[in-house]
Amino acid sequence: MSLPAIDTPVMLRIPDREVLSARVSDHGEGWLDVEPRHAPRTPLKFLERHWVFLEYVDPAGLVRIMGQVSLSPKAPLMGPPLLRFTHREVVQLLRAREHAGGIVHARATLVAVGSDDVAHATDTVAVGSAEFCVRDLPGAEQGDLYDFTIWPGGNEPPVSGRACVTRIAAKGHVVLDYVMVAEFERERLGRLLIAREA
Repeated sequence: MSLPAIDTPVMLRIPDREVLSARVSDHGEGWLDVEPRHAPRTPLKFLERHWVFLEYVDPAGLVRIMGQVSLSPKAPLMGPPLLRFTHREVVQLLRAREHAGGIVHARATLVAVGSDDVAHATDTVAVGSAEFCVRDLPGAEQGDLYDFTIWPGGNEPPVSGRACVTRIAAKGHVVLDYVMVAEFERERLGRLLIAREA
């Protein structure tokens, strides 16, 4: 497990208060500068006196480090503050990659392998590192293969691959296991998970 690199999406978790989506903008010995997407509702004076967690996805899975937050010396005068996260460099594994997953609502299209049918548009209801679940998939049966594309939203390009129907779940939701998905696409799915946990 390693510390996050520059531009890594992270979550600043302020216990019993709020969770901030952010990205790493700079780092040094024992500190990281993070740019939150919006200013924290929690007063900075409170943040400076309490421990917070910085969570992110690395190759091992969802990890976190504990530290304290203050205004960075590089902070701009206007806009969301640039925060300096001072940490102990002890990385804790929260969820191994093979067990990572969560509720993620993203646009998706699926088309049966070898079919000339039009792709079926739906939404994901959950995304994991080994499987994902879509709201509906008419005519799907266990063992059917589908080519899929998931659009995470924002500036993220779509994630594409092939999956196999493993079961029809409650409310008509369909669970599919990844059959062919490039490793870098799995990394992007991990980033999608942490970005949506806020």
